[in-house]
Amino acid sequence: MGSIIKEALSEAVELWMDVEGVNGVAVSEKDGVECLLVTVETKTPEVLRSIPSMFKGYSVQILVTGPITAQEDK
Repeated sequence: MGSIIKEALSEAVELWMDVEGVNGVAVSEKDGVECLLVTVETKTPEVLRSIPSMFKGYSVQILVTGPITAQEDK
């Protein structure tokens, strides 16, 4: 992972983690090209309004995961 996408990721985390429904932001790959991946509970109007399709020259992919919760240790 290059330093430029790390900078884009850091800025994206700051901007998008406060959007209601966003579970996480990470670097991923689509069609062999690095991109930003945003995991969300659902694609709400706020998510679609707040998360762009491109950011700092990188494609942004939205993945609906549903709610993410911590599992208890057994």
